[in-house]
Parts: sequence; C-alpha cells; structure tokens
Amino acid sequence: MRGRASDGAKGAGRCMTDSASPTLGDNDLIPEGALAAVLTPAPLDKTLDYLAPPGGVSPGDWVEVRIGPRPVVAVVWGPGEGGFPIEKAKPILRALDLPPMPKATRDFLDRAAEYTLAEPDHAALARPLAQAGGAGGEAQ
Repeated sequence: MRGRASDGAKGAGRCMTDSASPTLGDNDLIPEGALAAVLTPAPLDKTLDYLAPPGGVSPGDWVEVRIGPRPVVAVVWGPGEGGFPIEKAKPILRALDLPPMPKATRDFLDRAAEYTLAEPDHAALARPLAQAGGAGGEAQ
C-alpha cells in the first residue's frame, strides 16, 4: 500500500518509503544517523524517513518527530528508503520512554491497510498518545 514520493512542501527532505523495505526484527537497531521509516499521525498512506537519534531506534519504538513546525509522536516502522540527499533528512527529535508497538500490531495495521486500501489506522496511534500525554508528554 505504501508508495514512494518526495515531500516537496514545508517538510522537504523527508522521503516516504515503500513497504518493501528490508524487514528488521524488533530487537534490530537502526543506528544513529541512519534513515528510519516513521509512521506519523498525519493522514498519509506512507511512512516518512527521518535520521535516527543518538543511541539509534528499533522498529516499534515511539518517537517524536517534526512535521512542518509542530512536533508529533510517531512509530518507527523500519529502515528508511532514502532516494534523496541524506543532508536534507530531518532528525528524529527523541525516542520516547514507552514500550514499543509490538510487531504483531504493526503487521495487523499493514494488513488492514492493504485490505481496506487505506492508510494504516491513525486511531491506533491516538490511544497510546493520549496515555503518554501527547507529544512532549511523559507516560502516565
């Protein structure tokens, strides 16, 4: 369902990735400075590529990223695709201290998106966001 495109608007430098990205296990680390595909609560049917923060991130990790001027909470979906100059990539602002989204949940959201021909359900991001206090909030 996810395609590849470049975001030429305010968020230039982020690349939307294809679901054919190499699959990582939940414990596989995307190292600092490498591209990570991140599913955001923005109404897109694609992930966006961001630079992994210090210490790296793993698939399922909850992170804070910037979309335009505002920070949002998102989930690392896997390794990024690239397809644009790496120096234009925006960084993940920080990894949140929350339990990762399980691989089974991510797989379910991907299957549901393919079945319904819609983007992964952003409502799935809303519940954990509310529990975490939103972007910049701490887990309750």
